[in-house]
Amino acid sequence: MTLSIPKSLLAVACAAATLAAVTGCGDEQSRSGRVPGDTLTIFSSLPLQGPHADEAQSIVNAEKLALREVGGRVGDFKVNFASADDATAGGNRVGWDPDKTAENARKAVENTRTIAYLGDFDSGATAISLPISNEAGFVQVSPASTAVGLTKFVPGAEAGEPEKFYPSGARTFARVVPADDVQASAGARWTRRLGARTVFVLGDRSLEGDGLSELYVDAAKQEGLRVVGQERMDPRAEDYRDLARDIARVQPDAVYFGGAADSNAVRLWRDLSAAVPRAVKVGSSNLLVPEFYGRLGTAEARTYLTSVTQDPRRLPPRGQQFAAEYRREFGVPPDPYAAYGHAAMTLLLDAIRRAGKDADDRDRVVEEALDTTAFESAVGTFSIDDNGDTSLDRLAGYRVRNGRLVFAAPLRGSPAG
Repeated sequence: MTLSIPKSLLAVACAAATLAAVTGCGDEQSRSGRVPGDTLTIFSSLPLQGPHADEAQSIVNAEKLALREVGGRVGDFKVNFASADDATAGGNRVGWDPDKTAENARKAVENTRTIAYLGDFDSGATAISLPISNEAGFVQVSPASTAVGLTKFVPGAEAGEPEKFYPSGARTFARVVPADDVQASAGARWTRRLGARTVFVLGDRSLEGDGLSELYVDAAKQEGLRVVGQERMDPRAEDYRDLARDIARVQPDAVYFGGAADSNAVRLWRDLSAAVPRAVKVGSSNLLVPEFYGRLGTAEARTYLTSVTQDPRRLPPRGQQFAAEYRREFGVPPDPYAAYGHAAMTLLLDAIRRAGKDADDRDRVVEEALDTTAFESAVGTFSIDDNGDTSLDRLAGYRVRNGRLVFAAPLRGSPAG
């Protein structure tokens, strides 16, 4: 998921980074160096409550399954798994919580047996946890965080990205899911394939929504789309009839929205559908929640949503084998994110295996994880580049019919730059 962190929470991320730098997140025994004994712990932090609880639980199930496949051991080392919830389901905030995210990261640091950290689901959570885990010196692998600024600088990025997430000065983060620049590219290509020649681009006044919109603008130009307008909608507005009328005046073939469901997206979609009914309406994985697509009604017509995960039916043979094993073990089909949780865990287990007798050395495991090349996984064969990004470029596109997602097309994208 993209950097779902409003500006009011940036201070929390900065505070987490400051805490890591000042306190080292624990004593010297918990920082870098070797894990004592012959038992290693892989720590997971995901939102097990709130709107993404089902996806997160499926990821956890897949991580456990991957560990079970190796009998809970790699070489001479026993590998334990610790799962924590970074979400709350009450009060003013529902979903991942910055305080719980920071608390989980600190718990992982305080556990001297922690060799790696699996997280997070939301990029905003990773912006908080990563400086803490980085200062401690163990590798962090995300199955879902897509914000480009976590790994590299692109035009329009926040000041200090990505360096501010690595207070130790060393890179310790990798992700197995394509980043938002790849998603934006895939979205622009799909828009063009759908027959559009002109597009109006909307952000939502958030770092993630505006950032994804800017990435889409750049990708659209490369795909031969003419951007006929760009605006930032106000998520607090009662309606968007005036905005929709302004968009209708330039008669775009498509409208792209980079924002999230909680940015009043349903109201926006209904007003756009009334004003430009023939325009293709394209959104990102930020809208792949029932709270959005399940409430559109007639506005679901001509709606196209990109997903950074592949459709489970399109996974390679290894992925199909994983899906079958998941169904046998848990009695239900895996969520599309589950295969990426499995890939994240198997990548870590492979890095530990390659470290050999030094598998208890955090620095060595970081090195092996970031040196991953031509790795065969449930989501395909991929490598991790110098920034920590995956080489995977396969995504999925969905339509909305009768309030449900329907797979529409396999997509591919390219990284920016």
